[in-house]
Amino acid sequence: MPNFHDETFNDSDWSDLIIYQVGSGSYVAAQQSTGGNPGYYRRLTHNVPPYGSIITGHLASGATYNPAVLGGIGDIDGSIDIKLIDGGDCFTVAYALMIKQEDSYYSGPVVLTTITPEIEIWVNHTFSGLISLDFYRVSGPGPDHPNFTASGSVIQVGYRAGNSTAGGATTTISGIDNWSVTLNEETPSEPLPEEDYSYTKGGRDMFLNKSVWVPKFTISDLPGVVFGGFFVDKYICSQPRSSPSSGAPTIDHGESPGGTAGRSSLGSPVWDYIMLSQAMVASCNRGKGWHLMTPFEWAALAWMSKKMNTMPHGGNANSDPPSDINYPHETAGIDEDLHATNPTWHRALPGTGPRAWSHTGQSGGGIYDLQGLVWQLLMGFLTQTNGYLRYPASFDIGYLKGPYGRGTISGSGGATPTLTCNGVGGNWLKNWTADAFNGASYSVFIAEANSGQGQLFENIQDTTSQTIVLANGANPGNGVATFVILKTLSVDITAGMLSGDKITSLTMDLSSDLSRLAIPLTSSSTGSVEWGHDVYYFDKASERVMCRGGCFSDGEGAGVFALSFSNDLNAILSTVGFRAVKAI
Repeated sequence: MPNFHDETFNDSDWSDLIIYQVGSGSYVAAQQSTGGNPGYYRRLTHNVPPYGSIITGHLASGATYNPAVLGGIGDIDGSIDIKLIDGGDCFTVAYALMIKQEDSYYSGPVVLTTITPEIEIWVNHTFSGLISLDFYRVSGPGPDHPNFTASGSVIQVGYRAGNSTAGGATTTISGIDNWSVTLNEETPSEPLPEEDYSYTKGGRDMFLNKSVWVPKFTISDLPGVVFGGFFVDKYICSQPRSSPSSGAPTIDHGESPGGTAGRSSLGSPVWDYIMLSQAMVASCNRGKGWHLMTPFEWAALAWMSKKMNTMPHGGNANSDPPSDINYPHETAGIDEDLHATNPTWHRALPGTGPRAWSHTGQSGGGIYDLQGLVWQLLMGFLTQTNGYLRYPASFDIGYLKGPYGRGTISGSGGATPTLTCNGVGGNWLKNWTADAFNGASYSVFIAEANSGQGQLFENIQDTTSQTIVLANGANPGNGVATFVILKTLSVDITAGMLSGDKITSLTMDLSSDLSRLAIPLTSSSTGSVEWGHDVYYFDKASERVMCRGGCFSDGEGAGVFALSFSNDLNAILSTVGFRAVKAI
């Protein structure tokens, strides 16, 4: 099977055009003799129209394949090096592999250059095992996905790049080098085992879970704070073997997930009616590194969306078909299972909305449904009465240092109940700093405790590189422990605000950890355009879990900065779901 590649990018070897735009933009693409990785590279300038978008397609001359003559394509591997030279007011450029078939253009999964102010840095992105369903139609009259089978017409390969802006006109400059695409032979179809919806093909594990890399970036409002550096589910988690008409085929509402992992899959109903402890377990069941999203990781997605002027729309109108209350022409597929439960509920299926429902906006290929559908559980709490916040005890989100994961409890109920994370078996491996989490300000929430409903254990006795010693007499039960170490900040994060009002400002004081978590500072009945008129709910009657994004009926109040502390630890609702993140 053929491999197409280019490291020099002679202008005569490439053709290009605008394949999608909102407004009237323009572009320039040309070979550069220096500055590549190394040597030659292809430089691209996008002139983005005000409140508009532009996606340019670039096709390699001669990079064609005829499945009808040469046989069907099983999947595609690829690699590109990309860099940001000037992000303009878009701050980044979105790239992907591209296919042209007949008169339609199809984009593969989108990746980003670095984000302003990080410029002139080459970053490699590889793509493995991309099947037809991984490519979506950007423009043209053809079907939603290309035809890789022997009945398909001629395919030409290349790449695409895109930008969009929610403000005035702007210009971005970026570069691509070491473009490579390999078409792999079609093999007889193999059934997907029901246990995990995965299979092995050509020595590679093929998983239907979809995740997106969030690169590291900074924002001018919070100098010195580095966000990003993790993989996050592209779609809100669903159950294995779920379908639009059957949302809970594996685990009944409110039941323990056991060893079942949440999956990130296009068009599968949200795994709802799940409490915090169960979402932590289902996320961690994906494998080492995978965990329920933290408040800091969510804040990174919110800030990235704001930085790129691509504040995502979403299914928040509770309409049939599901739509965005401010953009009623934007619609999505309906969750038939939930709708059958209550005909007045109209929730979208994850990922079925338009590209504007992703965090990259009209460039597409990003993280879908960060607002609307369901409030998304995070590993954070609002404490009873005083409005203090409990949040993960470190902003180091790496696998070895992160204050969350899975370990083993021994000595439960004794003088030194110990949580061990030594990398053995299902235990994560940790390399914490000694004494880092000691004292009354720190606590551990263990999901398996209290018969699987989860329990908070305050006042950590001791921290070593691989162990946490709980307070004398703490009794979470010996065995597997999916956990998060929390820090309590003695500041009332509801002071001066009314539950249900809309955000008018965030805490931006760098001396406070709250600045890293996108926590509201002020609110009003009308809110602010800058913060999307996003709502802030809280209830201090008991310990409350942290959720963000808004649900299918929250209307204008839903958004990436929307925040809720309304539900207790054991709440099981149709309006709550979750997504997983992988620490590296």
